[in-house]
Amino acid sequence: MSSMEWYVLHSQSRREEQLLQQVLSRGIQCILPRIRVHPVNPRARKILPYFPGYLFVHTDLEQVGISTFQWMPFGTGLVAFGGVPATVPATLIEAICRRVDEINNAGEQTLESIQVGDEVQI
Repeated sequence: MSSMEWYVLHSQSRREEQLLQQVLSRGIQCILPRIRVHPVNPRARKILPYFPGYLFVHTDLEQVGISTFQWMPFGTGLVAFGGVPATVPATLIEAICRRVDEINNAGEQTLESIQVGDEVQI
């Protein structure tokens, strides 16, 4: 019986894309939520991780083994509490994907509701 669960994989700083490729090359399903941004510096990256330093992996840890993620290049291991890898409900993963899609589809329309003189908090 397969016990596929979603887990959070921590990456080295600014190495999410490289870690994503490492995970995918092993045939493990992985999600790296990314959003489009409009940086001030035109040479800066225009697509950034929604959760910098973290990816979501869907796997059976009994079959793959925790050490696969502990020693993976560009990664620092699974997020764990008390030595036990934390699982993420599939419904939360789906909600995150929907929200990221909403943000990316909105583009610059997200600022339409702000008018001159409106108070904003940064």
